[in-house]
Amino acid sequence: MPNPRIQGTLLAQRQSREWKYDPTSGEIYAESWAGFGAAAMANLLAENRSNGIATEISESNGKYVLNQTDTSSSYTEDSWQIQQNELSIPVLKNPRHEPDNGAYKLLAKHIEVIGAYQRNEKTFDEATTLLATYPGTPELDNANALLLRIHRGEDHFARSGYVLRHTTNVGQDTTFNVADEHVDNIYSFAMLIAECTNATLWVSPLPTRLVTKINYLWTNRPTDLTGYLYGWLKRGSTESTAANNRIDITTEYWLNQWSTEEYADYIA
Repeated sequence: MPNPRIQGTLLAQRQSREWKYDPTSGEIYAESWAGFGAAAMANLLAENRSNGIATEISESNGKYVLNQTDTSSSYTEDSWQIQQNELSIPVLKNPRHEPDNGAYKLLAKHIEVIGAYQRNEKTFDEATTLLATYPGTPELDNANALLLRIHRGEDHFARSGYVLRHTTNVGQDTTFNVADEHVDNIYSFAMLIAECTNATLWVSPLPTRLVTKINYLWTNRPTDLTGYLYGWLKRGSTESTAANNRIDITTEYWLNQWSTEEYADYIA
């Protein structure tokens, strides 16, 4: 049986080009090459490897086909989440025990005595006796109940802590990221919404539904503490490789009452 005669060139010839868009990975540019020269395909593979372009090569009857997918577009995609983290806070910092207006308020002296017990400066019996020297209704009953709970190991309470999490998916050659600005600054609710809904900063700004949620948290905010600002602490961004050799840049804003002595108030 005679061998088949194959006609063609040893050079790589581009066969097709394709542009794709995906909401997760952004823009994708694909090319297909064909030729009968293994060396030419190897050169294309080496070039693509150095540029971070996904490549696959197949061979059949001496003909080589190379398909490459370039995801290095500068086009970006944004995703937003409001997450709930559980915070574990010492019970003496629970606002429900504040001397003036807590629902289960204590006297300031009660807080001092219970704190001394927690620091092992007083035994349980000593703390119980000392609490009784500072009478008050219902403060003393509340103090004895709290001391007993701490004695049983209930020295912290859980509280929901909200986090706004933003992820930008960018091409591997992107050089600018607004997430690196104003790190460890406290954002007021208005400043947070202004930054996250700015269409010049994001391809997909913060959705209206999440803005509504943030406004609800402001409407139902806790009582302001002296020297503290109820706002969103912007944290530094983390970056990691994602699908198609792109980069995920993630930034979080933590909602809490933050000390204005420890953190700067971000003012545009």
